[in-house]
Parts: sequence; C-alpha cells; structure tokens
Amino acid sequence: MRAITNPSNTSLSRRQFVAGGLAAGGASMLLPSTALAAEAPKSTHTWLGLAHKQIYNFDVDVRIDRIPARLDPKWLYFPSLQVNFDEHDEWGHGGVQWASGRKKINWGGGSDGGYGKSHDGQKMSILQSYDWAPNTWYRYRVWRVSKDASGYNRWLFAIKNYATGEDRQIGTLRTKSNWINAAVVWIETGYGVGCSTDAVKISWRNPLYRCSTPGEFAPVSGTTSYNGTCTGSQNTNQWLVSRDPLQWTQQTNTPRTNPAGRKLWG
Repeated sequence: MRAITNPSNTSLSRRQFVAGGLAAGGASMLLPSTALAAEAPKSTHTWLGLAHKQIYNFDVDVRIDRIPARLDPKWLYFPSLQVNFDEHDEWGHGGVQWASGRKKINWGGGSDGGYGKSHDGQKMSILQSYDWAPNTWYRYRVWRVSKDASGYNRWLFAIKNYATGEDRQIGTLRTKSNWINAAVVWIETGYGVGCSTDAVKISWRNPLYRCSTPGEFAPVSGTTSYNGTCTGSQNTNQWLVSRDPLQWTQQTNTPRTNPAGRKLWG
C-alpha cells in the first residue's frame, strides 16, 4: 500500500480512489499502474493551493451541469469537497451523491484510527437523503464549530441551495486536529460507470477559506490530478472557465486537454 500524493506532495492516504469505490472492507489501497489504466474513469481532482496556516473553514460552490438521464441504481456519482487536517492522518469529505439508487448527502472521514473512524475509534460518517437537483448551485461549507469534553474538535458540514435559500446543517465530525492543512474538490464515479457512460459534468466556483489571519482568502492555485484513466479518445478532464470570478469544470467522457499536474490557475 502507498499513498496517492497531490502535485504539491501532500499525502492523500486519507482517501484512496479505486474502481468501484473503496477496497473490500473499507480499507484504502492503490491499484497497480496497469489496473489504473482499465476502462473506468474513477475520479478527477483539483488540488487547491492554500497560502496560509491555521485554517478553520473552507467553502466552495458546486453545480451538477450534466448527468445521465437514466441512472443505474448501482452507479456512484460523488462531487465532493475534501479537507485534510494537520494531525493523525485525519480528513473529511462532504457532498451530494447518487449512491445505492438514491440521492444523498455524505459527510464522512477517517484518521489513523481507520476509514470512517476518528483517532479514538469513534464513528465518522453521516449519510442522509438529500433531494439535490441538476443545474442548481449549492455551497459546501466546512467549519470548526466547537470542542467536546474529550478535547476533540467538531467540524460542521453544511450545504446551501442558492435557488431555494435552504441552508441545511448536516452534522459534525470530530478530530484531534485543530486546523485544515489541505483542500481538494473531486468527482468520484464508480460501481459500473465506464468511459463510454454518458458524461457527468461538474462546475466549481468561488472557493474561500478563513484562518487565524483576519479576512477571507481564495486558493492561490488549482492543480489537476486523476485516479484512473481511459485508453480511448474519451477520458476525464478539467478546465478553467473564468479567473474572475474563479470557476472551473470537471467532466467524464470527454477528450483530456489538461494532464495531471497542470495548474488551471496560479
């Protein structure tokens, strides 16, 4: 087993991507390079460069621009914001998803205590029904909100629907960490989604974070990476739409024009 790393060499051992999702039993693994070339798009990530330390919040907007009209109940689509924390390999990912034949929202994480577990072994997983809609902007928000009696920090995931104004708090995960030290947005596909499956297209915009330095800050860069690839002309890709305001897109079943390690901005 070895960790996937982002272009800045930040470990992604917290969340490993494989065909069909996590390895059996929830264990993380990295498939050999030959298996990664199999006909499955798997996942597309944009790593967000952070110019500050002691970050306690991260927000980003997301919109599902395109998704297959007929969704197989077995398929997985998961556009997510992941934040990694500064101790004990702790991390959390949150976002809407199509999974097990239903529309849901997932706020889960893990640590050196295991996938879906905090450092002291307690559960770190919240899954709820959520009737998300395509062509609608949502805002994902991760905030450190409190500290419990054991000294663990509570991190809230919330989602705002810009069309309806609904602002829903999903729940909190607990970490020993005090700060966020990395952030990445990604679209994960799996459980039978293939290279020729009708495209899913995800737009992201307006990422902001807050830290011990007063103010709001935008990531200084966005760098591409991919897990899995397609051997034909159609692949996964991501591209910058606008620098001001900042917006970019990730898509399956499309020619790849931005290879891994390329900066979309910064």
